Amino acid sequence: ALVRPLLAALMGGDPGPRTIVAPLAESVRRSKGDRQAWLPVRLTTDGEVRLLEYHGSGHIQALCRADGFMVLPVGTTRLDKGALVHVRPVPATY
Repeated sequence: ALVRPLLAALMGGDPGPRTIVAPLAESVRRSKGDRQAWLPVRLTTDGEVRLLEYHGSGHIQALCRADGFMVLPVGTTRLDKGALVHVRPVPATY
């Protein structure tokens, strides 16, 4: 976790985490917006972001099926279909 950012910086690259910006396939709502949330998502063949059913950090099946995690910033309680969101991809390890 420390070597890759160091090597990227030494080679003049961006050492920060890679993110993808893509539109939502469906609207997203949550009751409280008092915290930042990271939700597991799948990336569709159309280039859209689709939320996975997720019941919290113990929901291992959702975490295993995720292509990445979408961030919902503090204060955000609703995002409409088509809104551009930031997704941090999960590297494939299989």
